[in-house]
Amino acid sequence: MSFKCQVCGKAQEPREKPKKVVTQIRSVQYPYVKDVSGNIRIPSGYETVKEINCCQNCYSTRVFQESYVACKVLE
Repeated sequence: MSFKCQVCGKAQEPREKPKKVVTQIRSVQYPYVKDVSGNIRIPSGYETVKEINCCQNCYSTRVFQESYVACKVLE
């Protein structure tokens, strides 16, 4: 199955795998966890909100800097 690159807009060859680039993330806190010794931990982290598919050519020629990758953090 082919895909359309979301950076250059070109349709790609069949069986070519897309490179995934994260463009939006959000911070999240999960329910508390009680471990074996009885301590309570509140796990937190980040979840992917939006990612784009790009072809190998765009992925290798463009510099996906930290300012572009995960550029929007939703609160």
